[in-house]
Amino acid sequence: MTKAVALLAAALILALFVACGDDDDGGETSPTGEPTPDISTTPSSASAPTGSENCGDLDLEATYVLSEGAVGHQFLTFQLNTTRRQCALASAPSLVWLDRGGGALDLEFATNVECSDDNTDYSTCIYPDEIDLPPPGAGLPVGAVEAAKVVVSVANIGVLEPCASPSLLATALEFELPNAGGGVLAELPQDIELRSCSPQVTLWGYGPLFAGERSTSEIMWEEAVALLQACTVTGVMQSHSLDIWITLDDGTERHTLEPAIDDIFAAIDELEPGCRLTSLATE
Repeated sequence: MTKAVALLAAALILALFVACGDDDDGGETSPTGEPTPDISTTPSSASAPTGSENCGDLDLEATYVLSEGAVGHQFLTFQLNTTRRQCALASAPSLVWLDRGGGALDLEFATNVECSDDNTDYSTCIYPDEIDLPPPGAGLPVGAVEAAKVVVSVANIGVLEPCASPSLLATALEFELPNAGGGVLAELPQDIELRSCSPQVTLWGYGPLFAGERSTSEIMWEEAVALLQACTVTGVMQSHSLDIWITLDDGTERHTLEPAIDDIFAAIDELEPGCRLTSLATE
């Protein structure tokens, strides 16, 4: 009898052990006998970011785009593009002109008016909101934000009105980013003569640049040379800022930047005798 009771007790213990195993939450057992978590039901603690981080100096590059204007007054356009990741600019950068030694020039800056709700021409006003910039190489639909556009107005006070202050030469422009993000340099195509009279330099415009916004008249230097060699150019205008405007035989115009001053005329000298231009001009 005692043996039968012992066997019955062992059977009950075994049944209870199996029943407890059936109540397991589905976890598997590792080869060592330790339970392994069921990762398909483990909630993730990661959440999607609510916004881009602030842009720092390693995130952006500044590029000179073009110069427009007449004698005594220039509008310089720059772009701020991302180099490694998506980031955001909380506000317009501050501007610092640098000399050849990298020192800051002592100049006063004025700022244009803030953009109104119905004013989307960011070349004449300062965009007040954050600009979220996409990562480099992102495929963007037309109308999506591609970069930040900065327009600087430079008035040569020495030409427009008497100015007793000495002339200063700037070789680069530094964009100081908001939120202590550091500074991003843009090399200028040529030295710009500045004077410390005020108003002299103005942050004329700042805002988003949208994909597809660029004019179809903007072409690369290599494209301009190809048009010359195809004998489709009838006129050329060169500025001291390396801007080149060419007129085609259908009456339309194209704009480009030459690598160095007078490169356009060197390209013209190499044309075939049958390619004739009716007008050549330089500042």
